[in-house]
Amino acid sequence: MPDASRHAAARRIRIALTEQRATDGTPSIVFCAEDDGCGTMVPPPAGGFGLAGMRERVQSLGGQFAIESGPGAGFRVRATISPIAGRVTVGASTDAA
Repeated sequence: MPDASRHAAARRIRIALTEQRATDGTPSIVFCAEDDGCGTMVPPPAGGFGLAGMRERVQSLGGQFAIESGPGAGFRVRATISPIAGRVTVGASTDAA
């Protein structure tokens, strides 16, 4: 969020964490962050490791990582991760029955 306000002159930032299910019922966790700032070229100009590090971590979990932006079009980051045995559990309760 600091980058959105510092570099993009964003007035609004939306962050969502949701669960989606494929047609076969397989769940995925989806993280999406987007702003209404000035946007940038995709891929963004080099200068930091934030997005590269995010992409690397998501892909190490077998997930997908996408960036959408363009000059004057805001900026959107989307990460989708499917459950991996022992690492991610979707829809499970931590309460003992």
